[in-house]
Amino acid sequence: MDINRSESLLQNDAVVTFIVAATRYCALVEPLSTPEWTEETMRDCRVILADLYSAALHLPELQSSVNYTSGYPERVVTEESYTSVRRRLERFFGIEDRFLDAQQESQRYSDLPVSVSVSELMADIYQAVADSIWDIRQNGASTLVGTLASLEYTFEYEWGKSILLVLKHLHDLAVNPGFEPATGSSADEDEEKPEGSYL
Repeated sequence: MDINRSESLLQNDAVVTFIVAATRYCALVEPLSTPEWTEETMRDCRVILADLYSAALHLPELQSSVNYTSGYPERVVTEESYTSVRRRLERFFGIEDRFLDAQQESQRYSDLPVSVSVSELMADIYQAVADSIWDIRQNGASTLVGTLASLEYTFEYEWGKSILLVLKHLHDLAVNPGFEPATGSSADEDEEKPEGSYL
């Protein structure tokens, strides 16, 4: 790997912008970083997710120059921390956590409407970007090209689509006068910070 290329990427404005946006999103959904979710937090989430999507679009194109499969980051988001993020969001959204999505692949094989969970989509996004940001912060230039190439690939085929679904649902909830989120602190609940948290 060209270490000079990797070091130059660490100074790339688009890469730095992405890292900042990803870190802001992770801080927003981690229970110990943002112990209470409100409607204002949900508005902040819409802004941050839009920024994250835009930042991912502007990352330097690396997929064609590297085998991204060799660059998958180490999994630092544990099952427990993933579940903690998902459950806290699930409680906040309540009955509005699940929504219909006709674009789901499984809809092609079902006569019944297919629903998805916004809290699960948000936890999936959290895992994808948290693992990658942790890898970049821990390993710096040594794994940067592979990690960014992996991020680009998974953005195109996985979590990029999830961001769009989440944004649409959050928009619908924001203009829904009947939406009443569950609010309150999660400090008294059994929720832990992810191992290797960078916050």
